Amino acid sequence: MKLVPSLLAAQHSFTQMKKQLAPLVKRGLISAVHVDVMDGEFVENYTLDWLNAELVTKLRKAFPKLFIEVHLMVHFPSEYFNEFAKAGANRIWVHVESIDNEKNLNVGLKKHKKVEFGPALNPETRISKLKGNLRSALIMSVHPGKGGQKLIPATLTKVKQLRKRFPLMTISIDGGVDVKNLSRIEKAGASEAVCGTAVFKGDPLLNLLLFAKRTETAIARYEQGQFTEMPKTAFLDKLKKW
Repeated sequence: MKLVPSLLAAQHSFTQMKKQLAPLVKRGLISAVHVDVMDGEFVENYTLDWLNAELVTKLRKAFPKLFIEVHLMVHFPSEYFNEFAKAGANRIWVHVESIDNEKNLNVGLKKHKKVEFGPALNPETRISKLKGNLRSALIMSVHPGKGGQKLIPATLTKVKQLRKRFPLMTISIDGGVDVKNLSRIEKAGASEAVCGTAVFKGDPLLNLLLFAKRTETAIARYEQGQFTEMPKTAFLDKLKKW
């Protein structure tokens, strides 16, 4: 399963964010990032002051090979297509619950052929809303708008149904992902998992090593002084929990 870190939980300063991402990209622990764009209307939270096209441009310049997906939690998605496509986004998620969503999705597909467009569904939205021959879909496993929520178990049933209906589709799940439920998510049929807090809370490098079950590497790096800010008892306790 592919893990896609959500930058909503990363440092807001690009300089600090870049420092967080660089070792993860260098060690091959991540190959993609997720940019949550919120307009303060479709969802209560507002992120356009920092999770925006300018950030995508900076990410593309700093990490040329990084796959960048943009999650538009906005009422009028098509208003943002041009700027994010030009900035270097590889994939744009469009909510089916947004105003005039089907028309907007078709506009994006026709105009920006180098960008992958896919539908995103809120937890309560039925998969019957999805139409056509789709390459990918994003299933929200929490209510959109803020990080740190717990995964809604019923959304895994939706993933199973979608996998049965579209055997070759890229199915991404977003929200409440952690090491304890990752195997259930994968078993349900998801091919990608967006996770923010579970990656960026604490030490991202350590968290991703543990996600990848590379505990021996994590221990070796601790002994080399990699995670010196963490007392040994706390480090060992974290290993047990993961």
